[in-house]
Amino acid sequence: MGLLRKRFLKLGASASFIPAFSTLPVDARTVLAAQRPAAQRIHREFTVTPNQVQSWIEWMSSQGPRYTGNPAHVNYINFLHNEFEAAGLLTQTYQYKFSRWDANSTALSMGPTGGASSPVTVSSYYVRSGQTPAGGVTAPLTYGGTADAIVVPTNANGSIVYLDFAMPPLSLAALFVPFGTYPTGTVAPTEINAGFSFIFLPGFVSEVPGMGELSSAGALGAIVGWTNISDAQAAYQYQPFTIARGELPTLFVPQSQTSMVRELALAGGTTASLTLDATIYENATTETLIATLPGMSAETIIINTHTDGPNVFEENGGVALLSIARYFARMPKSARQKTLVFVMATGHMDEPDVPSGMWIAQRPDIIANAVACVTIEHLGCQQWLDNASGTYAYTGSNDYGFAQTQNTGIANSILAAVQGTGAEPTVCGNPVAFFGLGEALNALNIPTNGFILGPAYLLTGSPNGEIDKMNFEYMYAQIDALTAHISALDGMTASEIAGTRVPVPSAIRHPRRRMMSP
Repeated sequence: MGLLRKRFLKLGASASFIPAFSTLPVDARTVLAAQRPAAQRIHREFTVTPNQVQSWIEWMSSQGPRYTGNPAHVNYINFLHNEFEAAGLLTQTYQYKFSRWDANSTALSMGPTGGASSPVTVSSYYVRSGQTPAGGVTAPLTYGGTADAIVVPTNANGSIVYLDFAMPPLSLAALFVPFGTYPTGTVAPTEINAGFSFIFLPGFVSEVPGMGELSSAGALGAIVGWTNISDAQAAYQYQPFTIARGELPTLFVPQSQTSMVRELALAGGTTASLTLDATIYENATTETLIATLPGMSAETIIINTHTDGPNVFEENGGVALLSIARYFARMPKSARQKTLVFVMATGHMDEPDVPSGMWIAQRPDIIANAVACVTIEHLGCQQWLDNASGTYAYTGSNDYGFAQTQNTGIANSILAAVQGTGAEPTVCGNPVAFFGLGEALNALNIPTNGFILGPAYLLTGSPNGEIDKMNFEYMYAQIDALTAHISALDGMTASEIAGTRVPVPSAIRHPRRRMMSP
């Protein structure tokens, strides 16, 4: 997922959003009757097989997490580059230099000062925070309040500071004013607790507020304890991935450890040893890949995603783009009215150092000719949530596909495209704030479909790449629907694609809900 628009982040820590359905124009609620369902518009002789898609995903999973510029990420970009060239597309790469931060190992233990220490479970590390020596740092443990309201302790100097952190519930339905759903009547979850929603917290784009002050006060390390998400969901969270390099080495501990660590921190007399061993690779490189399939006109449809991510969902858009590119490349050029430009950006997992939108300034020709953009992120997700008993489990449903757009032509097209497919549930709506890699292109007034899913495990960098949560049939159905959508856009005029551009809906604060717990 891309950085959220600043206006969304500034809505306030107590914001809950209420969509105003009555403000929708009539044409935004109506699917174009002239468009046939996707199942009738896909030419099967041109499609990539489900087995091929699954094979690509399994290979990608075998490479491990693809953090920006690491070996697994390089392998994936090279794979895509070779496959797009083999499909007959014109490819170009844009290389960027940056300082790459890679965590090697973590450890945490604590015990009475002068006594024996016991290990404490670590759920993950705070991304790009400071690193310790290989042997770690050892210091008195003290309490610093909550991660949303850090109080720098008077004894912070030379200490390791513990902070409580509660993930606020996120109302998915509140992020969109719907244009329509598939199946009809689909309603997004009213409220979930999901680790990925860390990125929605106001003030957390740079870092957890107050971390810099702890570092300046002389703290040697910090521990952040999850207090309302299961241990299974908290494990391996690559959070917060939007931050720049920090000074204070920081680890997350799961909910099962927080009461004990909090009590020890408040009581005093405990010494903690914290290890966050990381390597910094200066002058590392990473690449954005752009592949072009010419059509009969210079009018361009941008199909974009990113290539870096911790698991097979974040990001599998490259596999979707490859499947779609092969489909259209198997047709004669005369069958394509518009030029298709496939952009696979790097840097999404390290936006502060390698902004994923840098290619936009480098390719003004693409932007000048663009009549539409289809952003594709995180396909095929099963829905996993903490249930009423606090167990992280599969709900038996697919996670929701969200098609974000401000343009009624785009909305009508995607809602027609999903009909007759297994790409359900899909919600199409005008977002309170665009998020994902489509945000920058939508901001340039290019009619954009930001098609994205947001499972709880979106940013989980687990050893198996979360592949056990993949619904391959669902992913394939979504590729079908998106292929049909792009095919329909190819045959529409720029005016038809745009339709009516609907203003961004306003957000209304709910006075009784706090996004951050004390």
